[in-house]
Amino acid sequence: MPLKLKSMSQSLGICAAVICFTLTGFAQAPTSCNVTYTVSNQWNTGFQVGITLTNTGTTQISSWQLQWAFANGQTISQLWNGTVAQSGANVTVNSLSYNGTIPAGGNYNAMGFTGNWSGANAAPTSFSINGTHCGPAVSGPSVPTNLTATAITTTSATLNWTASTDSSATVTGYDILNGTTVIGSSTTTSFVASGLTPATAFTLSVRAKDSAGQVSAASTGVMFTTLTTPDTTPPTTPTGLVVTGTTGSTISLQWTASTDNVGVTGYKITNVTTGTVGTTTTTTFTATGLTASTSYTFTVTANDAAGNVSPADSITTSTGALNVYTQHFIDMWNAIHNPSNGYFSPEGVPYHSVETLIAEAPDYGHETTSETYSYWVWLEAEWGNVTGNWTTLQTAWNSIEAHMIPTTLDQPTNSFYNASKPATFAPELDDPSQYPSPLNTSVVPGNDPLAPS
Repeated sequence: MPLKLKSMSQSLGICAAVICFTLTGFAQAPTSCNVTYTVSNQWNTGFQVGITLTNTGTTQISSWQLQWAFANGQTISQLWNGTVAQSGANVTVNSLSYNGTIPAGGNYNAMGFTGNWSGANAAPTSFSINGTHCGPAVSGPSVPTNLTATAITTTSATLNWTASTDSSATVTGYDILNGTTVIGSSTTTSFVASGLTPATAFTLSVRAKDSAGQVSAASTGVMFTTLTTPDTTPPTTPTGLVVTGTTGSTISLQWTASTDNVGVTGYKITNVTTGTVGTTTTTTFTATGLTASTSYTFTVTANDAAGNVSPADSITTSTGALNVYTQHFIDMWNAIHNPSNGYFSPEGVPYHSVETLIAEAPDYGHETTSETYSYWVWLEAEWGNVTGNWTTLQTAWNSIEAHMIPTTLDQPTNSFYNASKPATFAPELDDPSQYPSPLNTSVVPGNDPLAPS
């Protein structure tokens, strides 16, 4: 009878095993096992994992069921080479008809999945195959941290980071990534990324590798922008330099525009004969203040924003001869401005007459103010028209402002001025016998732009 009970116990054990196989799809538990869980890629809220099952026991596994629990609420979105079921943190993966056998001492490494994570993505800490607890989970190297970029140039940057750790193997090196492209590797925690494009933004990251062939997820990217390449290329030479017109005191030039790898900002025109320099942003220029019937040599160079200067183009030409009237005007202008002739006071105020004993009019002050300054301004305007030099006209106007426009202190009765009060008008008449002019004291005034409103 005891023997029969023993047989029944064995039969029940076999039956239980058959029922278990029918429900779960595995035949036997390995005596020992190991699971390698490797995060091969990680991005935003997604990641990819490769899993290797190793049968470290002495008997073959004919089908397997892998189980683990996630530590941070991760979820599987797609798994290959197995059927998966997930309930909360708990995951169960069953083998398929073609990959269930793992011989003693062998492994199966073609299973993996993509999943989602948020906040943290720690590896599971425990696995089981067919109910047998396996060795500690192996997640490969840790992710490199504290990645920085320094010594940034136009085409390179130096990267440094904190070393990764590995509990199951030895960290052997690091891959440097530009996006998902490996641009280099290093066996230390430093790398010089070279061959970069100038003036370009980059985001580089680093991942670790170990002696077991495992690869960590990529580190947080470091962002930087390479420097702009200094512009050392000069503009091309201005060509086709020609004379487009001459007078007795001016020469007009024109040329073909230069080109530049960045942009031409202007041209410098040098009068080699006199040493004077002019500038322009166009392709034309008129040299003024020249002497009639005189030869001059000019050079033209182009420049850019970086200060690069092109080779020069040059031309030699002559001013034209002055007609008798223009020459007479220039002689007169020179005579009036000759200090020895006494037409200007030491302060630069023009006299009405160099003859100090002449009294030409009882209202001598108005003679000086209205006639001499009006004539001086006209004289300098004509000089600018003839020579192209307008600086003397500005000098005349500056003198008017300094000496002829009274200040408030010089006009203490100005506060009584009424701009709307009728004006007194004395007309100009045709015959001397009609003078003195009759005064009209009821003329309606116009708008006085200088009067306070």
